[in-house]
Amino acid sequence: MKVLFVFPNILKYENISFGIGSLSAYLRRHGHRTALIDFTYSMSKKKALRKAIDFQPDLIAFSTTTGDFLFSCRLAEYFKGRLPAPIIFGGVHPTIEPEESIRHPAVDMICVGEGEEAMRELLDALPAPPRNIQNIWFKDGDKVVRNPVRPLIGDLDSLPVVDRELFEYEKLLPLRAYEGQVMVGRGCPYQCSYCINPVLQEIYRDGGRFVRHRSVENVIAETKDLVARYPVKCLYFCDDVFVLNRQWLKEFCSAYRRQIGLPFRCQARPEMINAEVCRMLKEAGCFNMQMGIEAGNQHIRNEVLKRKMSNQKIVEAARDVREAGLTLYAYNMIGLPYETEKEILETIDLNRRIKPDFMQTSIFQPYPGTGLKKICEREGWLTAEPTEIRSNKFSSIVEYPELPARVIRRYKRRFRYLVYRDDNRLKALVLLLFDSNYKLLTALRAMVPQWVRARVNRLIYKLNTS
Repeated sequence: MKVLFVFPNILKYENISFGIGSLSAYLRRHGHRTALIDFTYSMSKKKALRKAIDFQPDLIAFSTTTGDFLFSCRLAEYFKGRLPAPIIFGGVHPTIEPEESIRHPAVDMICVGEGEEAMRELLDALPAPPRNIQNIWFKDGDKVVRNPVRPLIGDLDSLPVVDRELFEYEKLLPLRAYEGQVMVGRGCPYQCSYCINPVLQEIYRDGGRFVRHRSVENVIAETKDLVARYPVKCLYFCDDVFVLNRQWLKEFCSAYRRQIGLPFRCQARPEMINAEVCRMLKEAGCFNMQMGIEAGNQHIRNEVLKRKMSNQKIVEAARDVREAGLTLYAYNMIGLPYETEKEILETIDLNRRIKPDFMQTSIFQPYPGTGLKKICEREGWLTAEPTEIRSNKFSSIVEYPELPARVIRRYKRRFRYLVYRDDNRLKALVLLLFDSNYKLLTALRAMVPQWVRARVNRLIYKLNTS
C-alpha cells in the first residue's frame, strides 16, 4: 500500500515532523511505500494535488496541530473528489480534539495517539474498514466508530530510525545552519496547565509507562548515522526533558563525548539543573541550555501554570549554566490568565536577574484540552476559537478585564528590549526593531529564496554561538 503524508507547517519552521518521520520509517519497514507533501517549501494547493495524483496513494495522512487544523481541513476538502484515497487526520489536534476532527466532512478517519502500529494495521487491512483497529476512529455511514486506544510503545529501540530522507533533509539542513535534530524519548511527567501533556497522560492512564527514553546505544547509533550521511555541524536534542534521567544522561554524555564530539544544545527545566549536570553536558560538547522561565511571579507560575519552582531555583539554575561555560536561552510567556502588567514586569525583572544570552517571548494561547483553556472558557475571556490560533508570536485570542490584548501585544514587542536595554543597548534596539515587525518579517521570510534564508540563518546561528 502507498500512503501520502501531508506536513502543513504553515509557519515554515525549518523542522522535520518526528511523528511523520517515525511513521514513514515504520511503514517502510513493513513493506509499504510513503511520500510527503511538505509545505515547508514553496507549495501551492495545485502543486500538492499534482504530486498526489502522480503518487496515486491508497491513503492520505495529515499530521496536524491546532494551528494547522483549519488549513489541513481546507486542503483535505480540495483533495476530496479529486482523489479516490480515504483521508485520515493524526497528530496533536485529532488526539486532543477527536470529536471535532472526525466531524469534518473531508475527514474519513482519525488516529488518536501513537500511530505506528495503528497505521500499519490500517494499511494492511485497506480497503476494508478498520473495525477493530485500536487508535482508529472512522465513519461508518452516519455513525462514528470509536476504537479504543492501544497501550503505548514501551520499547522505543524497537522502532526504526526516523525517516529523514522523506523531508529532503539535505535541502533542509542549510536552512537550519547545518544543525541536525534528534529526539531521544517520548512523554513528559509534568502537569503544566498550558500544555497538553496532562491530557495525554489521562488518555494513556492505563497504557503503560508514559515517559520513555531510548537507550544510549540506540541514540548514539542514530546520531552516528546522521553525521555520516549529512553535513551536520552541530546537533539539537529536542526533548523537553532531555536531562530528566540522571543515570541515562551520565551514560549518554560519556558515550557522546567519545563517539560523536560535535557541539550540541538541549533543553531542561530549572529544577533538573545543577552544577554536576551542567559540567557533564559541557564536557560532552553542549554549548547552550534552553530553560523555561515562563512567568516571573511565583504565584502565577506555581498556581496558574502548575510549574512548581521558586524564583530562587531559577536564579540558581541560570548561575550553574553560566559557571559551566554554557550560554542560556530562556523561554517566557505573557498574557496569562490572572496576569496583570505588574506580573509581566516581574517576568522582565527575573530575566534581568538571570541575564539570558538569548530568549523567546510567547503570547499565551489557550490550546484545546488544557486546564487554562477551560479557565478562559469559564471566565468568558476567549475572543476566537483555538483553531484560529496562527502563532504564539503574533497575537492573543483572550481579552482580560485587567489586561487587554493590545497591552499584551505591546509588551510582546518590547519584552526583549526591556530586558537587555541596560546591559546591551545596541542588542536591545535591534531586537526591538525585529520584534516590532515580526509579523511582516515572518511573511517576507517565507517568500525569499531558500539560499537567502539559509545564509541569514547561518548568520543568526553564528551570532547566537559566538
